[in-house]
Amino acid sequence: MNKTMLAVVMLTLLIGFGCLSQQSQTSKISFVPEVKGCAASNTSEANATKSFGKEREPEIKIEKNGVIYSRAISHLCCRTVKLEYKIEDSTINIYEIWNGIGCKCICFSEIAGKLENLPAGKYTINVYETGTKPDGKPMEEKLIISKDVSIS
Repeated sequence: MNKTMLAVVMLTLLIGFGCLSQQSQTSKISFVPEVKGCAASNTSEANATKSFGKEREPEIKIEKNGVIYSRAISHLCCRTVKLEYKIEDSTINIYEIWNGIGCKCICFSEIAGKLENLPAGKYTINVYETGTKPDGKPMEEKLIISKDVSIS
């Protein structure tokens, strides 16, 4: 094998190992959603509590090699929310997906999502509210908060 061919083989192996390393880093990322209060479930027990608390503005914090999104909100009873996320390059989108026809009472919920094991780098974190409106009609995607962060 001549030197040129050997160099091509070595370069191909290095690129391959780099891609595998990047895939293994991405596959270690975990997302832990947490919903407390009425929006955790649309069962009668959850809505019967009609818990009240102090609302908190949406917030994005850095913790070690992760990001935590949280807020506390009063909302119509009989509504549920689930959290999902999507990563594209250095943009992380977190979605609050609301569902359920709203009842005439007011409930309180705490919503949080924790992304862990992010590779070091700079990210833009966007959090959107989407799903259905309290009347059951589709909700336009609404940006709740956006923040540029650095993970070291």
